[in-house]
Amino acid sequence: MEHLELASADRELFQVYSGARRPRILLAASGSVAAIKFANLCHCFSEWAEVKAVATKASLHFIDIASLPNDVTFYTDEDEWSTWKNIGDSVLHIELRRWADIMVIAPLSANTLGKIAGGLCDNLLTCIVRAWDYSKPFFVAPAMNTLMWNNPFTERHLMTIDDLGISLIPPVTKRLACGDNGNGAMAEPSLIFSTDADARHLYNKYKHKRMVSKLDAFTWMGSVGAARRLGLHLEELWMRAERLFSYMSRLRVARKSSSLSVREPSRLL
Repeated sequence: MEHLELASADRELFQVYSGARRPRILLAASGSVAAIKFANLCHCFSEWAEVKAVATKASLHFIDIASLPNDVTFYTDEDEWSTWKNIGDSVLHIELRRWADIMVIAPLSANTLGKIAGGLCDNLLTCIVRAWDYSKPFFVAPAMNTLMWNNPFTERHLMTIDDLGISLIPPVTKRLACGDNGNGAMAEPSLIFSTDADARHLYNKYKHKRMVSKLDAFTWMGSVGAARRLGLHLEELWMRAERLFSYMSRLRVARKSSSLSVREPSRLL
């Protein structure tokens, strides 16, 4: 019966959030000295999720690859090209985007923040971000010198990624690697982990409810056209709920971790 069949995207959505497998977390590091904590972050997440890791060329100066969990697959820019040989071969940044349920960039350097805000995609990490499905949770934990954090460009870039739906885990005030005291240090891995885990739990609730609503719609309406119209209406309602949740989550974390103000979105609902 055609009107009872779910589209492939809906079937995939049901499979992903039905609890049949562990969450899939894509962790990424950019070029900040805080990347020395990246292995610790990978260990935190690998205890409850499938983890794949991506690192920029600059971040490799700080990451101890040997200390990464054995079950974490680690990718660099070179892998983008070594895995592709001919037309028709899979493209790594697209496959990673499809694989992940949630993405976390920690640390997020000032340089990579600027690239994301400008839509640039000149390495594996920024190509993933450019292709990302922003209905999925996406967190960033910036790390930079206080002078860079307070720069007007940083505020503009944060406003831009906020509009995309990227959630901010603000930096903290402490003694920085350069010796200065001030705001700009990456949040501790434990805070990043707990924030993302809470968001994942709530996000799954939203997705599960949306999936059930769609299943009921297909069964009850008995009409492909009517079911699609109802599905689109439900989709819009859940998108509004997700935007509201994302804003409240960022506001809660910002109040805990930083004096940085979180701009209220102009079109939340």
